[in-house]
Amino acid sequence: MKKLLIATAALAMVAGTVQAQSSVTVYGKIDAGYSDRKAEGTSGTEAKGKSIAFNAHETSRWGVRGTEDLGGGLKANFVIETQLGDDNSNSAATLQGTLPVNDEALGGRALWAGVSGGFGEVRVGYQNAFSKDYVAGFSASGGSNVIGDPTMAAGRAVEKTARLGLLDSRYTAVSYASPAMSGFTVKAMIVSDKQDSDNTTAAKKDAKGQEFALQYAQGPFAAAVAYGSYEVSGVLPTVGNMSVTLADSALVHEQDLMSIYASYDLGVAKLFAKYGNVESKQKGGSATTDGEATSTVVGVRVPVGNATFIANYATGDYESLAGTTKYDDSGYQLGLEYALSKRTKLYGIYGKTDTDITATTKEKDSQVAFGLIHNF
Repeated sequence: MKKLLIATAALAMVAGTVQAQSSVTVYGKIDAGYSDRKAEGTSGTEAKGKSIAFNAHETSRWGVRGTEDLGGGLKANFVIETQLGDDNSNSAATLQGTLPVNDEALGGRALWAGVSGGFGEVRVGYQNAFSKDYVAGFSASGGSNVIGDPTMAAGRAVEKTARLGLLDSRYTAVSYASPAMSGFTVKAMIVSDKQDSDNTTAAKKDAKGQEFALQYAQGPFAAAVAYGSYEVSGVLPTVGNMSVTLADSALVHEQDLMSIYASYDLGVAKLFAKYGNVESKQKGGSATTDGEATSTVVGVRVPVGNATFIANYATGDYESLAGTTKYDDSGYQLGLEYALSKRTKLYGIYGKTDTDITATTKEKDSQVAFGLIHNF
């Protein structure tokens, strides 16, 4: 009997050790709300969209993340994350400014594995560019999908006149992040994303490049600088990201990004600022859209009890390399979040963007959204 008790205790200790060495967590969020958006183009054409939306403010998602203790201070890590809610299924919902449909495939938001330890962390697979994380992390609205922030890829007015937004993308890549040293973290990413499809259009989506970042966080102050250089084979990428939809073997698109971010927590309020510059050059093909885009956003979050007030103001512009085309953007977001618990909140946000095409011609876009977000 005594031997049986000893054996049982030993097995329990082993099981407890194994459980402590490996863990898997299911997580996610649901944004269930209502969105009303109106866009007016330069020709006077007006588009409207009113609908129940699952991504009006934040993007609904679910994911699985895990870690295993490999011993010697090493850990194996993985993440699989998928978007929930297809808001691109009809013309009205298309105006909600949501993320691409392919994010709704399993692992469409993240699919990577890596190793971490005293040296830092290495990740291999489908993951956010550093600039994408910073766009949301250094925003008063958390990178809201609502109109009003020109650094977001989505959200141009109905005619979406060709110009470039800041990079806001995910890639198949190898990335490295150093351990924090006196508040500083160094990051590097090598992108190799080749996606040729064998069909009648010979669709092509080949992206390669690199991105580097330096971030700092100490006490109430945080800042980051990111630089990326990318090259895409195929037709022009869509506004704000590097996705390619059709083939053109003679065309290569180059894009260089420099962005700066900062935040400071005053206690009674948290201040945010970000600046970005994108230079774009096209080689080959029948059209040339070489140009430069800049964007500046300042914002503030003010907590008052369970409520948090949000305000963002943004300006931006695009100018062709030849100087023959120039667009000026401005926008803002005003919102309120109310925490029902640590994981659940209500929200209401209004956003507006204006784009000057000429001295007398504008594109206008506005949106109001409200709903409930539950994190799990």
